[in-house]
Amino acid sequence: MVAVQTKNSLVHLLFRPFWNLILLLASLQVAVVLISLLAVTLAIATLVEWRWGSEAAHFGIYRAWWFFVLIFLLALSVIFSAVVRFPWKKHHLGFLVTHSGIVVLLVGCVFSLWGGIDAQLPIFEGQTAHQAFTQDYELLIKVYDWGRSSISGQRSTSGNRGRNFSANHAASTEFSAAGSDGFPRIIRIPFHPGPFNWAEYRSWPILLWSVLPRTRGVLFAEEGIQLEVTDYYSNAEVTSAPPLRLQVRSAGGAWQELQFEVHGVEDPRIPHRTFGLGKRRELKTGQSVVFWVASSRAETEAFLRSIPSGKDAATGEVFLFHRGLTQRFLLPDILNQKIFRWDEAGVQIKFVQFNPRFSGLVLDPEPYPQRLPIPEQISDRMVLFADMVEFNRHSSFYGIFGTLWLWREEMAAGKSVGPSAEIAEETANASEDTASNRSGGVGDSPNLKRARLDILQGTDGVLYFRSWHGGMVQECGILPADGSSVQVFQGSGNQLEVRVAEFLPADKPGALIRPLPLRPQVRGVAKRSFARVRLTLDGWQEEFWLEALPATPFLELEEKEKEVWIAGDRRTVALSLQPKIIDLGFAVKLHEFERRLEPGSTHPASYGSRVDILNRQRPAETILRNVWISMNRPLSVVDPSNGRTYRIYQEAFRGPFRAGDPLFERVVQGREAREQLYLSWLTLNYDPGRGLKYLGSFLIVIGTAILFYMRGYLRRGKDRPSSPGANGKI
Repeated sequence: MVAVQTKNSLVHLLFRPFWNLILLLASLQVAVVLISLLAVTLAIATLVEWRWGSEAAHFGIYRAWWFFVLIFLLALSVIFSAVVRFPWKKHHLGFLVTHSGIVVLLVGCVFSLWGGIDAQLPIFEGQTAHQAFTQDYELLIKVYDWGRSSISGQRSTSGNRGRNFSANHAASTEFSAAGSDGFPRIIRIPFHPGPFNWAEYRSWPILLWSVLPRTRGVLFAEEGIQLEVTDYYSNAEVTSAPPLRLQVRSAGGAWQELQFEVHGVEDPRIPHRTFGLGKRRELKTGQSVVFWVASSRAETEAFLRSIPSGKDAATGEVFLFHRGLTQRFLLPDILNQKIFRWDEAGVQIKFVQFNPRFSGLVLDPEPYPQRLPIPEQISDRMVLFADMVEFNRHSSFYGIFGTLWLWREEMAAGKSVGPSAEIAEETANASEDTASNRSGGVGDSPNLKRARLDILQGTDGVLYFRSWHGGMVQECGILPADGSSVQVFQGSGNQLEVRVAEFLPADKPGALIRPLPLRPQVRGVAKRSFARVRLTLDGWQEEFWLEALPATPFLELEEKEKEVWIAGDRRTVALSLQPKIIDLGFAVKLHEFERRLEPGSTHPASYGSRVDILNRQRPAETILRNVWISMNRPLSVVDPSNGRTYRIYQEAFRGPFRAGDPLFERVVQGREAREQLYLSWLTLNYDPGRGLKYLGSFLIVIGTAILFYMRGYLRRGKDRPSSPGANGKI
């Protein structure tokens, strides 16, 4: 008996703290505090959404760990307040129903926050779309194994396989099949940088938000590829870089100021890819000064290491640079042999043409030995000039950077060697403005004997220079940006003193990227976001700004324009930052977008879209036909592939675009007679907690009604007169 009592006492002693905790959470005082905190939090979230947009409110509040702790404690308080009243009486019915509704409502809210989808679905009139874009990002790595066997080793039968990499908030990556069809392997890395520029997390009023999880640091490190994000601009603007201002003077002369601008132009060899067009100035004393901006660290290294020797060079030599390796070829050998192998780089160099009019050499690099074919759309022809070095075009895909050095003037007096002179002439004439600054014009043979000073801004923001005179590079080094001068062409009669008067490093050739304060995002108006990426491939490292692709129906074209190529050991990686895509089991075809204006103004009073919903699994089946979606009239669609119910809202629009507009011509392409074109911006919403929230709200209403009824019932019971004889009296 004593042993049983001792055991009961021990159980009571151990259980009592938990029971006291339950009583504390079930108390009215704690419930009032939790409800007050929730109300204040929701009020702050409303202000945050008004000030910075819904993305900031979800990141800083709705999806923060402490918000879920608050929801969890409130749910426990509601549950325990019912538990401590057990066993329940009849008059507890309304109380139990109401508190059950509150718990169900809170659970539904959690489901909505964690599993909900809010995506954009932009569609042009007459077009069909089945991909929606969320506000989340993913870094897309395409691996082209152009000179060796596939790293993955086996071809995936399912097309994709998941893989996890444990790093700083890095999530699963996705590898696609790599076969002999020339398509790249795909690696998808989820990227959640948060809504603000990263520098702003260190300042008020989002100081506390800096501890919330963000995707940063090393995100991927496998198979010789390491990807690291060092900075992020949630909202940024791209402006023209200010010109480089130099001051030069010859021996005993006065200072002369030179100004150099670098502009981005479209590469004629690769559509939708731009390069920086350099600038040239001619001095009255006969020297040339050339300035351009490197697009990669490899180009900077090639500039510094491709120094001619002049030894046994005869008429000239070509230097090729690839991942720290420099290869020298004699120009006569190239003209005679036509094909050269560079085994260390895994390529062979094919001679295409030499144009003496511009002293330009055209080369085609190809993988050797070629084990995997390269997609046909990749054209990476190299064009090298002996004098007009600011027009040089290198091989971005294979990571080969070239320099042409010519010694003898008669090389510019011969005939073209090769099948055609069109490519060199096309490149040389890419900028009439720059060419017009050369003495004698672009049509004259270049003067290979005159002194030339080449200045390059590296990707590290440093100015590098090399001076060319008399068939030799005489000086090579760093041009100080602090105003101190450098002597070039010393002892040659062309001596110059050069100093920097004004210089602001460009982030990209001809462009500056500057962060902007975050503003509420307007649907249909895309902000420009950039990530500072450090990519290491097979031991070679590059660092650059990567622009996020906007949510657009032309995502593939935008991807070709903004992706960055880095060459590795017989393989190339193409990196892009894309919005996360939801591939729907149905397609939306936009027949017509209609906009009605307010009387006497150009402001839209109402607008909507007339669409068909098509079943992608059964192309002949139309789920919904000729339905209307407007601002206050959403459409509910069940995805046949997964059973999800999506609601489609009319959010915004762009246009009208008319004939002559590049966007109009790109979409219509002369296939239909159309005077104007609209882009309808639809919103796709999936809320897995909607049913629970409806049910919880219904239970709260029913429970409240029961409470009022039971209160009246109990009051009537107290006020009811006593029956005769109840108190012993008649």
